[in-house]
Amino acid sequence: MTTYPDKAAPSRLDLDEGARPSDDHPPHKSGGPQGPRGPRGPRGHRFLPWALATTIATYLLIAVGALVRAAGAGLGCPDWPKCFGLWIPPLRAADLPPGFDPSAFNAAHTWLEYVNRLLGVSIGILIFITLILAWRHYRRVARVIWPVTAAFVFVGIEGYLGGQVVRHGLDPDILTAHMLLAVLIVSLLLYAYLEARFVYRPGRLPNPAMSVAQVSAAEVSAAEVSAAEVSAAEVPAVQRRLALAGLALGVLVLIQVAVGTRVRGLLQGLEKTELARHEWLPLAGYWPDLFHRQLSIAICLACAALWWVTRRRVPGHGPLGRSALAIGALSGAQIAVGLGLAYLAVPPPLQVIHLALASLMVGAVSVYVFQAARVPPSAP
Repeated sequence: MTTYPDKAAPSRLDLDEGARPSDDHPPHKSGGPQGPRGPRGPRGHRFLPWALATTIATYLLIAVGALVRAAGAGLGCPDWPKCFGLWIPPLRAADLPPGFDPSAFNAAHTWLEYVNRLLGVSIGILIFITLILAWRHYRRVARVIWPVTAAFVFVGIEGYLGGQVVRHGLDPDILTAHMLLAVLIVSLLLYAYLEARFVYRPGRLPNPAMSVAQVSAAEVSAAEVSAAEVSAAEVPAVQRRLALAGLALGVLVLIQVAVGTRVRGLLQGLEKTELARHEWLPLAGYWPDLFHRQLSIAICLACAALWWVTRRRVPGHGPLGRSALAIGALSGAQIAVGLGLAYLAVPPPLQVIHLALASLMVGAVSVYVFQAARVPPSAP
């Protein structure tokens, strides 16, 4: 019978394709639904699909929020947490409760904002489920459990800021804080997923296959945590320096997101005026818009430099090179969309694309920093 040095029950992540069966746990048939690479095998660990789905859903929520702002529906529900004093808003102005001006009701704007709020609640539920699974399977792994816990705390603060945005009539400063916190939440979720997927990956310890019941209740063992940290410590010094460079780039991108959100918040007050859209940017403030444009050029040059240095210094790290290339591509796309916004009178579709690309760029930089700091060149 196989024994384990740490006397801990074998975890779900202990499995690998070459594991020997034990007397207590005979092997499953190859290719069957209970095999080590089947739906309940290590790659199908419950936390991983939930964390990935929650991260993708949070990106979707950011895109929907951008759509709300581009459509001018930020005050589609003039109160919070209810909408026109109701938990489910009406479809017609005639159905509004007393005390609300029917002329202020726009069904499309109201329901777009309402769907945005429902998605926000759904994201909170998804993060809560991800948090439960993280504590169940990764309670010994600080690099997984604490980012998810922080994301759950921040999503509550994000809901509070959403209410303040409405109460203060789309105040640009609160809008900026609201956007930055959303980017922080999705970055924390992405980091936790990457740690669980690539550092504390299956097959690190050659333990035998387990039954479905054992796999379902398994968690990362202390031995696995130690093995994972030893592997991460093998990252060469040049990669760690690249991680610092990527982190500095990430800070610049966050500043760019903040300034861009601020500029968009200033434009919000011009939407209901008689001014033509091409007159908005000059009136939104000369210095914020100028700084936003110049910083975009600096970031694009920094992205190109990062890609070139990555290719030269760690040519054998394919994933890191691809991440650097993705960052550069997103930066170039952002500049192209920004030019479209400036010279095509700020069209709403480009506003949504611009903000969605910005959030994806933050995610790409996060992936790059993680790969540079935690994944050796030889890691699969």
